[in-house]
Amino acid sequence: ALRADDGKNVKGANTALDALYHFNNPGDMIRPYVSAGFSDQSIDQNGSNGRNRSTFANVGGGAKLYFTENFYARAGVEAQYNIDQGDTEWAPSVGIGVNFGGGSKPAAAPVPAPAEVCSDSDNDGVCDNVDKCPDTPANVTVDADGCPAVAEVVRVELDVKFDFDKSVVKPNSYGDIKNLADFMKQYPSTTTTVEGHTTSRRKTATTWGGDTPTSEGAKADS
Repeated sequence: ALRADDGKNVKGANTALDALYHFNNPGDMIRPYVSAGFSDQSIDQNGSNGRNRSTFANVGGGAKLYFTENFYARAGVEAQYNIDQGDTEWAPSVGIGVNFGGGSKPAAAPVPAPAEVCSDSDNDGVCDNVDKCPDTPANVTVDADGCPAVAEVVRVELDVKFDFDKSVVKPNSYGDIKNLADFMKQYPSTTTTVEGHTTSRRKTATTWGGDTPTSEGAKADS
């Protein structure tokens, strides 16, 4: 309560609702702000009848100084326009405050552990602790053990039939020839050796050779 010039006690209440807009970013130490809102002031003086009420429109600005994430001190000034009487008052203010509510900070993403770099003295891509051939020469293809890769030898037997003294492949051999041709297309870097044999009925002058009628027949069907 306040005491007026005539010695009478003056009691009053002021209720305000303001909205604040902050600048800078959450977590910054200093955050300026602007505010706007309305307030209601009610004054009661002993010895008078009724209460004196006034409604104000408020605009202002200031700054907050944060000591912790939520605890701060505030200083600002506010212009209060008395809607009922048509005059304006200026009200400086200082204070402290605490923010509450809102969500918690998102958890920081875990930092992945740095990939372990192993020692590879011969630079073959296999770590020394599992390299069974640690002195492999450069530019040599190695297997999972770090040793020179051994080419795999695949043996395929084809039973290709020809009529006696003919170069026409019988239809029941087409499938086997096609399978071999597909394999050669799938692995073009492989080396393929084709062998063939004649029967004892063949004449000596026409035994198997590189360009005999039978080999020409196999080429045509593959």
